[in-house]
Amino acid sequence: MTTMKKLDTFLRQHRIKRYVFADHIGIGQGYLSDILNDKAAPSLLVAAKIEKATGGAVRCIDLVDAALLANIEGIE
Repeated sequence: MTTMKKLDTFLRQHRIKRYVFADHIGIGQGYLSDILNDKAAPSLLVAAKIEKATGGAVRCIDLVDAALLANIEGIE
């Protein structure tokens, strides 16, 4: 399961609306949607906020690694 899928699953399992989660971590709903759809990479600060808000269910390092891998794959 991809990290973004993990985050989406976490939100659904805990019945957390995306706009509520976005507001809770201090980002726009559009930015969260872009992150979940792999259209944008979370900043390190946002990744850390996601980890804290999910109680560690979605780890910052995994979010950052996923973003880095996507950038590397785009270079090739």
